Amino acid sequence: MARSSLLPIKDSQLIHDPFGKKGAIALFWALSRIGAERNETFSINEMARTLGLSSSTAQRSISILAQDGIFKAEGVRTSKRYSLKKPDELLKLWIKNYKFNRKVKKLQLGILNQAEFLKKKNELLSEFVIPALHTAAKNIFRVGISNLQQVEAYVPDWRQVDKLIKKFGLVEQDQGYEILLLKPYYDQVVLNFKDHSNDPQWNSAYSILTFLDLYHYPLRGREQAEALFRKQKVLSSICSWKVIEALNE
Repeated sequence: MARSSLLPIKDSQLIHDPFGKKGAIALFWALSRIGAERNETFSINEMARTLGLSSSTAQRSISILAQDGIFKAEGVRTSKRYSLKKPDELLKLWIKNYKFNRKVKKLQLGILNQAEFLKKKNELLSEFVIPALHTAAKNIFRVGISNLQQVEAYVPDWRQVDKLIKKFGLVEQDQGYEILLLKPYYDQVVLNFKDHSNDPQWNSAYSILTFLDLYHYPLRGREQAEALFRKQKVLSSICSWKVIEALNE
């Protein structure tokens, strides 16, 4: 009996987790093509070359989901090509399996001198970090729903965190935050967006990541995720928001 796509994946069920750190870049790539290229087929080798993945990693992520009909395979062996047939099932399964609070390292920070920080805030956001969560929704996708002034951002190179804390006059704190720095789990999506932010496909991929993060974020995350979902074509083309809401019933 085939495993239901609506059930979370357990370690005992799969040798390879398609939503894991490396292989999931293939899924971001496939979902970000939703729209004009929705029915376009691709080969594993084409995908691997585009993403800089090994063919074996790309193959495992796609073929596991093909068992549930999420991807459809045509042809045999080296001539086999795939297409994404059930993007809604892919997104629902991903939502159920993504553990934001376990996967993404967080550092809560306060600001020592508000006036000095405000002078450097744009420098921080434009040169050292990538806006995430509510900050991404507001600054990148122009769909912020609140006037919260906190800054939430991914740090592409986590080794630079101590330097950032010193440069921008920040201090760690146990409760609450004015600045929330995040170490990306899906780092390849963050890095590709950083380097190719004007590329519509990587912009779409980053909106998918932002949606997944917000959906699991406790501070008004679900509300902001809905607003982002409704505005971003790559997300709203996958399914209706009612389909996403039904996951909580």
